[in-house]
Amino acid sequence: LLMEAARRLDEWRVLSKKIPSVEMIPEFVVQENREGQINLNTSEWLILSKIDGHRSVKAIGQASGLSVFDASKILYGLIATGLIRLRDRGTPPTAAAPPATRPRTGSFPAMPAGQAAPAAGPPASAA
Repeated sequence: LLMEAARRLDEWRVLSKKIPSVEMIPEFVVQENREGQINLNTSEWLILSKIDGHRSVKAIGQASGLSVFDASKILYGLIATGLIRLRDRGTPPTAAAPPATRPRTGSFPAMPAGQAAPAAGPPASAA
C-alpha cells in the first residue's frame, strides 16, 4: 500500500508539470495544417468527449466516471501530443475556429455552414 502511494506521488509530480491545478480548463488546440491520423483509445475518447471549454480537469474526471488522477494521466498525454491545452479558469477561452465548409448532398455545390442554400424548385418562367 505504501509503495502504491509512493508511485502515485511520483506520478503526480510528473503530471503537475503540465497540469499544475485540477481547476484548470482543458480546451482543444486548432491546428489547420495537421496531417495524418490521430489514434485514440477508449479512455482518451471518453475524456475528449467531456471537454467543453467550461469543465475543469476535476469536473471532467467526475463526468467521465474516472478518478481525478486517472483523468489527469489521460489529459497529460493529450496535452503532450498537442491536441489540447489548459487555461486558467479566469482566462477567456481561445477564439473558436471559423465554421467549416460542409459538403452537401444533391446538385448544389458545398456552401459555408450557416449560409442558406438556394430555394429548390423549377425556375420562375418569364411571361
